[in-house]
Amino acid sequence: MSDHISPIVWSKPVGKAAETNASRIARIKSYRDEHTTILANGVRPIPKIETILNILKCHDMFEARLIVEMDDFRV
Repeated sequence: MSDHISPIVWSKPVGKAAETNASRIARIKSYRDEHTTILANGVRPIPKIETILNILKCHDMFEARLIVEMDDFRV
């Protein structure tokens, strides 16, 4: 049996955050308010704006999710 630990990733943008034709500000606010990412300790992190922009870009370009890194959020 493996002790493989999966990385924690930011939740996929949904609703307004996923709408590529919505304004950048609307998408950022929507993601910040509606994301469902939970850390291993049960905390729901608040992503920095730069992080949200990277999350949206990753989703728009590759339909992929971004890995959570320590400097990407506050609690």
